[in-house]
Amino acid sequence: MKKATLLIAAFLSMSFLAMAQTTVTVSSNITTDTEWTADNEYLLDGMIFVTEGADLYIEAGTTVRGAEGQDLDASGLVVTRGSRLFAEGTAETPIVFTAENDEGLTKDDVGEWGGVIILGRASTNNTVEATIEGVNEITDDPALVGYGGDNDMDDSGVLRYVSIRHT
Repeated sequence: MKKATLLIAAFLSMSFLAMAQTTVTVSSNITTDTEWTADNEYLLDGMIFVTEGADLYIEAGTTVRGAEGQDLDASGLVVTRGSRLFAEGTAETPIVFTAENDEGLTKDDVGEWGGVIILGRASTNNTVEATIEGVNEITDDPALVGYGGDNDMDDSGVLRYVSIRHT
């Protein structure tokens, strides 16, 4: 009986370990098609750009965290012109973008990280193409910070059942 109890306890312990999420630190730009899966948690370390021609697919139930920081030290996800973000959660398993240390934070706690920025080629209320304020100080590459244009059929992807918190 004692052996059976120990075996059951060992089995349960191993199954809980198997369910533990691994934290994947993302510290460089996304330049090729990439998939983030719900069995991992992703930590954005700095401003991460999805560059032209790349698609980022995020599986339902995935959590993406932004490292703490403001201004030039901000962490966030920037979907540049010509790239796409497919973040399709479900009502039961939404995709959550949040701050690295969000325990104990309330809905009133904002500015903890840089958030999600989508830059497209559709027309805006500006008469010329523009650059995103603040992010243009992190990089001097105009391809990473420009937005706007005259293509109202531009496609930057899909966000469905997504929660973006503490930005």
